[in-house]
Amino acid sequence: MSQSSYSQSLENFRLVAFCPLCNAQYQPNQASILEQKDDANLIYVECDQCGASIIALVVMGLMGISSIGLVTDLTERDIRRFQYAPAISSDDILDLHRELQHKNAVVALIEGE
Repeated sequence: MSQSSYSQSLENFRLVAFCPLCNAQYQPNQASILEQKDDANLIYVECDQCGASIIALVVMGLMGISSIGLVTDLTERDIRRFQYAPAISSDDILDLHRELQHKNAVVALIEGE
């Protein structure tokens, strides 16, 4: 990412300037740009005051700049780790459910239930 696009992204960060939980003001240097595509920036910021974290999508469009944020308990490291991980399918969920049922049955047999 070029220095000018990084600076522009931090300028866009002003839309996400306050913590949604405690209303503390964020500083632009607190923001991490997770991804940048065309006129959209995915930004992560953690509040120094209350510790809440948000992920915000800031988009520059024909009608101006808009953003949407999501409060999360993920750390920046978590987000970067899962960002390009394969999606979990419904089959994955069913496999996990079957495995847990099997383990619960084994535990019940061992405990004599």
